[in-house]
Amino acid sequence: MITDPDKLQLAPEVEATKIAQASEEEARDLVGRGMRERWLSTVVRSLNWLEQKPRTRDLARRALQRLGFPTN
Repeated sequence: MITDPDKLQLAPEVEATKIAQASEEEARDLVGRGMRERWLSTVVRSLNWLEQKPRTRDLARRALQRLGFPTN
């Protein structure tokens, strides 16, 4: 799981896959830590970027949903 939000920018598909496959508890912990450490918006921005690409759209949507964000 993400311990450093910069990893998401270096390997966004790998980290998005980890998020999408995370347990509910891991996802909650990630959101809480991201809010406390003020990097959750970086994660969401990267997932939104992946969502714009047809090849990674479904992966990004699954990751966003796992984090509790609605997708279109």
